[in-house]
Order: sequence, then structure tokens, then C-alpha cells
Amino acid sequence: MTEKTTDFSFGYAELNQRGDHIRYLYERDKDAFLSLGFSADFETQLQNGVDASKAIETDEYWKGILSMKRDLVKSTRKALLRSIDMYQLRLKLLLGGDSPEFKSFRFTGASKMKDDELVRYGRNLLQTAERFGETISLAEGMPAFTEGLTEDCNDLDDAIDGVSQTIAQRDEASQKRASVGNELYAMITLVCDAGKRYWNGENEAYYNDYVIYGSSTPLPQPEEEEETPADGGATDTTSGDEPQA
Repeated sequence: MTEKTTDFSFGYAELNQRGDHIRYLYERDKDAFLSLGFSADFETQLQNGVDASKAIETDEYWKGILSMKRDLVKSTRKALLRSIDMYQLRLKLLLGGDSPEFKSFRFTGASKMKDDELVRYGRNLLQTAERFGETISLAEGMPAFTEGLTEDCNDLDDAIDGVSQTIAQRDEASQKRASVGNELYAMITLVCDAGKRYWNGENEAYYNDYVIYGSSTPLPQPEEEEETPADGGATDTTSGDEPQA
């Protein structure tokens, strides 16, 4: 799945930090924003946006889940390889290593097979054994070998599916995270632009509070922003980082 692009150049942790900071500024200057026409429930929307962004699992979370799922594939593969080896040994003793019956199972190269190929190979061995009917199925000890091989095939198959499902869930979460992040960033952009314009030439400290969202540096460091001082003569009140059309 192609990863959804974001409208911001910094990470999600920084986005959430900025969201918290802007929510505080909005609450502080709420009367000013209401006078500009912001809706009465915008503060709640902003808080919900921050909460939604924080609630989505991080990339590190999914890396951890995938690591566990892949470790399970490795362990179940190892178990299946042993089951195949023991199944081969038992059939060799039962049928004779040089017999046409034993050679029909084509025991070869299991350790070099891919995981999904190994599952199919194990199940093919079980299907081949069915052709011999009671000669194999009722032989002493064979039910335990057959049951073990069947379970190990199923375990590896399930483990492989677990990796695929986790990757799909990770990709879905990544898409959602970008979408939610873009929505939050749009609200941050709106508040910052309005806050800068409102306080431009009126209150330099408050003006600089809103000069934050175009920077890739951690908050708060407004003195590092290259903006026109709010000395009454400023004419450019844009942020310098508005989303492009």
C-alpha cells in the first residue's frame, strides 16, 4: 500500500506537541478567536483532533508487533521441519528406504523451501500417505506422527497469515494516522494564521506565540523563527508554511 503523504514536514510527536500548545493558546485567546468568527465548538474540535492523533499506534508499536509475529514464523517453521524429518524417519523404517513406496514421498530440500512452500510440502506428504491407506494410518505410532505433522503445518500457516494481517493493519493505521494528522495540522495552521494576524502590531509576545508551525525545531523556540517583527510596520502576516493548493 502506498503511504499517504502528510502536509507537514515534522514528525507526529512534534505535531501532537504543537497541537497541545495551540490548544492552550486558543483557550487563552478564545475571545479573540470568537470575535473573528471561529465557531463555539472549535475548541472541542481542536482537542478531539489532538486526542485522535495521539490515540493512533506509533510506528514503533507496529515494529514491535511485526517482530513478534515474525519470530513466531521462525519458531513454527523450525517445529515443522523437525516434524517432517521425524515423519520421514518413521516412514523409512516402516516402508524401507529403497522401496518405491517410500521414494514416492520425494523427501528432499525441505530446509531450503520458503515458508509457504514448506506448508504445502508438509500437506502433500500427508496426502501421499493417504494413498497407502491402513498400511500407514494404522501402523504402530503413525497416528501421533501424522497428527504432529498436521498441527505443525497449520501452526506455520497461521503464523504466516499473522504476519500478513499485521502488515495490513499497520498500513491501514499509517493511512489513518496521516489523514488524522493532516486534519490536525490544518486546524493548527488556521489558528496560527488567525492568531498572528490578530496580534500583529498589537502584542509582539502574543504574535510570536503563533509563529511556530512552519518550523521543524521543537517547541517553544519562537526567537529562532525568521519573521517580520510586529513593530507596527509589518505587512506580511502569513505563516510561510500554508498548505499548497
